[in-house]
Amino acid sequence: MKNAHWIAPALLAVGLAGCGGGGGGGDGGATAGGGGTVSAPAPAPAVVITQANAPTVGAHGLDAAQDDSSTNTAGILTGVQVQGGADVGPLALAAIARRMGGKVTALPLASGVQVDETQPCQNGGSVRIVGTVASNSALGAGDDLTITATNCAEPVNGVMTTLNGQMRFEITAGSMPGSGVPPFHVVLRVTTTALSVQTSTDLATSDGDMTIDLTMTSSTAQTLVVSGTSLSSSATINGVQRRRTLANYSQRVVLNGSTVTGAVSGTVTTDSTRLGPAGGTFTLSTPQDLRWSTTSDAPVAGQLKVTGAGNSAVRLTFGASSVTVETDANGDGTYEGSTTATVAQLQGLL
Repeated sequence: MKNAHWIAPALLAVGLAGCGGGGGGGDGGATAGGGGTVSAPAPAPAVVITQANAPTVGAHGLDAAQDDSSTNTAGILTGVQVQGGADVGPLALAAIARRMGGKVTALPLASGVQVDETQPCQNGGSVRIVGTVASNSALGAGDDLTITATNCAEPVNGVMTTLNGQMRFEITAGSMPGSGVPPFHVVLRVTTTALSVQTSTDLATSDGDMTIDLTMTSSTAQTLVVSGTSLSSSATINGVQRRRTLANYSQRVVLNGSTVTGAVSGTVTTDSTRLGPAGGTFTLSTPQDLRWSTTSDAPVAGQLKVTGAGNSAVRLTFGASSVTVETDANGDGTYEGSTTATVAQLQGLL
């Protein structure tokens, strides 16, 4: 497993105007350099969950909830920051939005101007910023900007990352000061087009949409909700390139001191043949919010449920050191089978 660590300001990853930002989980796919539009996985049948395949299905559900992460516990549900992996899940994209948003507020602009500026990136490459912004001291409602990255190399959470492709920012409510210092509340819609995230070894690509709703009361009291209609990505899992689409998805993360809680929902389509010759489709939900500490590397409480064909389901219940895997093969709401595993063992089933 790669070294993963929880950071106390898990939600600070989406502070739009700060420097730095969150990384993410998951190994990338394809080859270094370009990017290109990500094709959604071909239509796949709903997964039929049985006693035999329940751990594998549960592993794919957990992986989807953790941003294409097969070798660590990073990602969408946890807000973990991982050294070295390229990622394009919702939280990782929010972190990239922060990095790029900081370049907007750094521009020497008068208020209420049409923007068309090209800025150098810290370690090579550039970004072109086009759109309308009311002020260079804050991002506010009505601002609409498209940022196009060309081999833009920036350190993200200590990992050198090269970005290509586009992100469009539409601020729909609230505002965020250029300093990024709380308190503030901001809502923005982000659309990615052929966005690629490259590290020294990994490449992940993304196309889709998400809405970021961020309330920052203080550095240790924050609420983040990320949602969208469709987010397609390509990445490598255990050496195999795979495509995945999240549809009608939502993620909530709440930081209160050193305690973090989170929930996730949505429909996942993956081309992983571990789930069938054509891949599979399933839905995610959290019957009980997951809970973890800012110093831990996995949930220590809560439940993640994966539902397949005919309401067949597998439920993962997290404890301090293990995961209980329960199976409802006939979809009647009763879990007739149960086993235990570790997160690492589940990841090995991907």
